Amino acid sequence: MRVLNEIPYEKMNVKLLGTALETIGSYCNWLMENPTYIPAAIDLLVRGLNSSMSAQATLGLKELCRDCQLQLKPYAEPLLNACHASLNAGRMKNSDSVRLMFSIGKLMSLLPPDGIPKYLDIIVSPCFEELQAICQSDGKTPTARIRTIFRLNMISTLFSSLNTDLSEEDKEIQIVQPVLLVMQRTMPIFRRIAEMWVEELDVLEAACSAMKHAIMNLRSSFRPMLQDLCYFIVASFQTRCCAPTLEISKTTIVMFYREEGCKPYMQELLREFIKHSFKLFENTPQQNFSNISDTMEAFFGCLAQIVKKIPQALEDKTLAYDRLVYYGQRCMTLPESGAIRCGIQFMTHFTIQSRNHEHITEVVLKTGEQTVYFIMMCVGYLTPRSQVDKFADIILALNKKYPAELAIWLKTVMSVPHFPTPLLNDAEKSRYVSLIIKEKVNKRLLQQHLSEMAIKLRGLTEKFQ
Repeated sequence: MRVLNEIPYEKMNVKLLGTALETIGSYCNWLMENPTYIPAAIDLLVRGLNSSMSAQATLGLKELCRDCQLQLKPYAEPLLNACHASLNAGRMKNSDSVRLMFSIGKLMSLLPPDGIPKYLDIIVSPCFEELQAICQSDGKTPTARIRTIFRLNMISTLFSSLNTDLSEEDKEIQIVQPVLLVMQRTMPIFRRIAEMWVEELDVLEAACSAMKHAIMNLRSSFRPMLQDLCYFIVASFQTRCCAPTLEISKTTIVMFYREEGCKPYMQELLREFIKHSFKLFENTPQQNFSNISDTMEAFFGCLAQIVKKIPQALEDKTLAYDRLVYYGQRCMTLPESGAIRCGIQFMTHFTIQSRNHEHITEVVLKTGEQTVYFIMMCVGYLTPRSQVDKFADIILALNKKYPAELAIWLKTVMSVPHFPTPLLNDAEKSRYVSLIIKEKVNKRLLQQHLSEMAIKLRGLTEKFQ
């Protein structure tokens, strides 16, 4: 490390400094075991922050703060001052400034509680002050949009790394997390951003990402802010239902639904989550569902995770489960691979959990034949052939929970003349029905049957001989 510091970089090609900075990043595990060399590494990294090699310096510092966080405690404050000076110099690219916030969060976490507010004020406050100024001016210019995303990404990265619970002993001491203090002061700004930039998905995504990192960081400590977060999400839904808002709703529900005091809020949030998504689906002609496939993908992907991880959410009998299945079936039939995957995931987890709830069982029994109809239609001609094997999951779920019914549904659907296409005769259809019904656990073999069936139904057999 001493040799690396003594090289006269200013007299040589600047790329040599970049290589030295990358070397430090590669030696972080060694530095953790040999902390006496950390000051030399810090000196070189700080030198790099104020050069044209700031990208390599921020990457090296990120790795050092991640791998040697506790070893950096004696140097946290001077290093924070150096980071602050580099940010203020204004020479860094936006992406480097965002990356540097990860190291700033890790270093702030090492400070005593009374030392953190000072750095929140000098480093984080300018982000919110600029966001507030943009919101107050109401000037939705391209420059304002870029600056809003940049500042939100800085905040999001800080939230991902700023946590003072570094050990079990720290967790026993009841200290208010700094991220919570920031969120309590700045939630109105997040609401205003959501209202102002409702048509800009990348801005909403950045705002929701910051929120998500705050929730994941704080976990149960976020509870005092839960009601405000729900208001933010519902207000966003009322303006626009989109993938970022759906994703943060899912994160919140999965994290807090099991907590008894939070359950009423989470039940209401789930109802809003479904209600506003339905509103979008109902206002979109079915032939245009591909135009909202990203939202349908997000909705059913999130809902699949909720059903899988929080199956008790299905105890709420007020939810329109028949409509969920109706739109889940339509989602499976879209040409977009993400929508197909998420539609199948939801239908699969919904089917697996259904036998634990009488009202859900009734829905599956009522809609089962139609689900099988859509599956066979997708296998036969509707779905890109590369996606056909994904339908094995929902078939296996039906065969596990409703074996007798699946046999009847399959035979009924496949007995329709020329369905799914006229290229399979009755004997072949009967053979494939038997193969599908017989396969109850071997997913790979069922996928082979479906792929082979799809090839024949599409008239592609000769091309593969």
